Amino acid sequence: MRRFLLSAAAAALVAPAAAFAAESAPAAKTETTAAAEATATLHLAADEVSAKDLIGEQIYGSDGKQIATVDDVVIGADGKADTLVFKSGDFFGLGGKRGALDYGSADITVDAKAEPRVRVSMTKEAIQSVAAYETNEMNDYNLASELIGASADLMSSDDKATITDLILASDGSVNHVIVQNGVLGAISGEPVAIGYDKVAIEQGDGGVVIDLTPEMLSAAQPFTYETVIETTVESADAPSQP
Repeated sequence: MRRFLLSAAAAALVAPAAAFAAESAPAAKTETTAAAEATATLHLAADEVSAKDLIGEQIYGSDGKQIATVDDVVIGADGKADTLVFKSGDFFGLGGKRGALDYGSADITVDAKAEPRVRVSMTKEAIQSVAAYETNEMNDYNLASELIGASADLMSSDDKATITDLILASDGSVNHVIVQNGVLGAISGEPVAIGYDKVAIEQGDGGVVIDLTPEMLSAAQPFTYETVIETTVESADAPSQP
C-alpha cells in the first residue's frame, strides 16, 4: 500500500522591486544542487502502479462485481506490459481457469486507499469464455512474477542484487525496476530504481544480469512507495496574476 506525503508551498507577499529583481536575475543551478537532484528519492507517481501489488488484485466486470483475479503480467520485448493474465472461476485461490486479456483493454487505476483497482468491460460469463492461457514465458523472465524476486548478477563483480518490483506507467511501460542489494533472505540497503533497459537475460542458463557495477547501483536513485501530492497555498494578500 502506498502512503501519501503532502507538500505545501506558501506564496509569500513580496515588494514589487524585489519581485522584479528575482524575475530578472534567475539563480543558476549549482553543481551541488544538480547532484542533490540526481540522488533525490524517487517517489511513486500517482499514475503509476506496482506490479507486485497488481498481481492478486480482483478484476471487476461491467456490472461492478468481482469476476476474476489478476494472476500475472506479461512484459513484451519493448518493455511494456502487453498481456494481463487472469484467473477466473477459482474458489479462494484454488482451481479456476487462467485466461489472458490485452493489457490495454483493462482500466487500471488506484483507489482512495492507494490500491490498484482493475475493471474490464466484460461480464463474468464473458471472461470465463476466454480461451485458456498457457504460460509459454516460463524461465525467460517475460512474466512480472518471474522477475520480481529474481536474483541478478552485477557487472564486473561477484555481487548480486534482487529485483523486488516493477513500476508500471498508465500505458503499461515499465518506468522503473526496483532493486536491492543481496539475495532473498539477505537483502540489504534501501531500494533503488533503475531502467528496464539495464536488465538482461543471459544466454544459456538464462540467468538475470543487471548492466551496472555495484558502484553504479549504489549511486542509483533511491525509491519510495510514498506518493507526494504537491499543493500550493497562496497568501490571501498576494497580488493576483494578470
